[in-house]
Amino acid sequence: MNPSFRHEAQRAGSGGHQTPRPEEYPRSLILDLTSRCNLRCFMCNAHMEGSTVDPATFTDMPDEVFNWLQPLVARADIINLGGCGEPLFAGRILDRLAQIREWHRDAYLLTFTNGTCFSSREHTARLLPFFNEVHISLNGVGSYDRVMTGSRFPLIRRNLDFIREVRREMGKPETLVIGFIVMRRNLDDIVPAARLARELDASRIQYKSLWVFSRELQTESILQDPDLTRLAREQVRAAHTVGIPVECEMWPELNTRVSGNWGAHRLTQKLRPLRRRPPLVVRAGRMLRDDPRLFRERLIRFIGAYGRRFIGRPPRRDMSLPCHYPWRQVQVFENGDVFFCCEGETRIGNLLAEDFPAIWNSEEAWRYRDGLFSGHFYRDCARCKVIFRNRHEAYIKTGGNGQP
Repeated sequence: MNPSFRHEAQRAGSGGHQTPRPEEYPRSLILDLTSRCNLRCFMCNAHMEGSTVDPATFTDMPDEVFNWLQPLVARADIINLGGCGEPLFAGRILDRLAQIREWHRDAYLLTFTNGTCFSSREHTARLLPFFNEVHISLNGVGSYDRVMTGSRFPLIRRNLDFIREVRREMGKPETLVIGFIVMRRNLDDIVPAARLARELDASRIQYKSLWVFSRELQTESILQDPDLTRLAREQVRAAHTVGIPVECEMWPELNTRVSGNWGAHRLTQKLRPLRRRPPLVVRAGRMLRDDPRLFRERLIRFIGAYGRRFIGRPPRRDMSLPCHYPWRQVQVFENGDVFFCCEGETRIGNLLAEDFPAIWNSEEAWRYRDGLFSGHFYRDCARCKVIFRNRHEAYIKTGGNGQP
């Protein structure tokens, strides 16, 4: 008997609540194509400086696992290349991206990257057209070298210029986000990072809180120090004066109010009459003139993507739930392990051991769903920053170099 039906039958027979059933396949995917990374960033639990984890254990996703992703990719609306490794550092990354697009050319494809792989204009021009959205982890300006261990600010600044040039020319990705994890050592860079993001024509800057994996990171966390918290909040508020949309994880009330989806601020764009990046109509006209076949492909992809977004059937979900990930999303690691999200630490299955429908409807998966629906949160949900956004304890995690 399908576990989902068994759970519902048990609850119905006992007079309990009925947890909503998920979609047949998740609408959102997080894919870890590699666990390898070329940096050892100060705040990364897997690759942090001084980590006891053996780098030899980091690997790329083998073909055996990647091929199992086809039915998931084909049914997903959003595909996120992220995880513990640097996604664009994966072996045969261009081939992987082309295969994902072949499986689902209309999916909204995004990635979280440290930006070091955009080391030449030619390579940047090959990578960016695959993506609808790219998040660059900047995390500092003057403090960049002390946070992003293994990289140097002049190098990432050059790569960001490549991204800006290619994006203006090709219009891809449509959304460029500059990510900034706020901590003690980079507080003075909160506003300069916003200025740099505006200079790069980024869509927004995103401020996030530091996850605490060790005692050293605990001293860097601002949420446990009222004075640092007050200072950081003032700096984020000051970042609004730069003229770029701001998204803040710690204090959502400081988010820039933008109508519709996050993107370029319309007022700011109107104040720039001499835009270096040609309007969409101009770029489309040039494409139609130079490459009609590519124009037809992009037009079909555009119509398909926006048709599903505005006309397609919305996902079935209970809007009162504190989190919807177990009904609409999974994360697949390079070894085939399946999780619901990057916040959790408990796997629900492995693609090499069982079929995905069995994982999606497993006993472990339903324990998470039941807990969210009933309020008796299961395992990681009981201390998750998505559910308990205003509690600094939710940002304290185990692992890394020891207990915080």
